[in-house]
Amino acid sequence: MYSLSAQSEGPLFHIGLGGTYNADISQFAPHLRIDVPIFQDFEFSLQGNYFLGANSTPIDYKFHEYYIDANFNMYFYEYNTGNTYFDIYALAGYSYEHWFNSRNQDAFGNFYLVGPQSYHGFNLGVGARNYTNDYVSFFSDVRYYTNFREIALAAGIEFTFYGGGNRGPAIKQKKPKKYNYWDCPDW
Repeated sequence: MYSLSAQSEGPLFHIGLGGTYNADISQFAPHLRIDVPIFQDFEFSLQGNYFLGANSTPIDYKFHEYYIDANFNMYFYEYNTGNTYFDIYALAGYSYEHWFNSRNQDAFGNFYLVGPQSYHGFNLGVGARNYTNDYVSFFSDVRYYTNFREIALAAGIEFTFYGGGNRGPAIKQKKPKKYNYWDCPDW
């Protein structure tokens, strides 16, 4: 079981860097995340994305926006051969989006300013983490934002930090073996 104490054998937290592609606005953004294990198979994930000069249709409306997501990840499947280890998780959480002031031009060439706007909503999704060793892993996830009905894909690299003087467990000892329904013997 994971614990947030410095004596824990599990990771204290993960810091991830990567990119996010928002399919609705067809833009890439830098992605930063901090994942904190709460207990076995559950973690809290705080994520941020910043879209610089995103374009929206139909009149090439330019704006700057950032997303902040606070999600809970629940790991429900793992694959471990000793050399390869990855987890698949479901995610659900809260999303905050903020649009900054920007100068825009309408279809007739007129410029106007749009004030800042904030939006709140929920996001749902699924993701995976592939461990290369005890300290480096790769992540990818897909999220559906309910407030704008848009899909975002995120991927990147995470670095794992352990508490106290413990250097962390071996990769094959991260979690006890879980049986999936298709792995159970026929009775």
